[in-house]
Amino acid sequence: MEAAFRPVEEKDLVEINRIVNDFEVARYLTLIPPVSLEETRQHFAENKKLGNPWYTILVDGKIAGSFILRRQKGNNSHVAVFGINIDKPYWGHGVGAQALAYAEEEGRKIGVKKLELEVVQENERAVSLYEKDGFTIEGCKRKHTFVDEDYKDTLIMGKWIWSE
Repeated sequence: MEAAFRPVEEKDLVEINRIVNDFEVARYLTLIPPVSLEETRQHFAENKKLGNPWYTILVDGKIAGSFILRRQKGNNSHVAVFGINIDKPYWGHGVGAQALAYAEEEGRKIGVKKLELEVVQENERAVSLYEKDGFTIEGCKRKHTFVDEDYKDTLIMGKWIWSE
């Protein structure tokens, strides 16, 4: 599957909201369903105001998910935190890898030198994707995320994307 990307538009929010409210998609996200459409609209407005690039992932013209680069401030302004959600029909088809490559490219264009992310350790598919892309584990938050009635470890991963 070949993915395309464009900045999130207001018209995308209903579908993005549907995706993040899917229990299996949201299982490892920091969002806990139900997430109201109004909350998604507030998230959109807030990130637009902050200048955090948020992209719609499209496959065959259909919304397959979204990802965001949350710019950090002050002494960490060279860092962006990457967050992503992908709808179930697109899992295992390389859409996440394409989104990650695009995020790195777009990040460099706006001066991001390092990408960071957090991922629940047992989310092996995501951890494997990030490691294949060159992310390394920089730390672990023990029993940080409550998933499946248990507290799970969350990995902090990072990748230097700037070419000097």
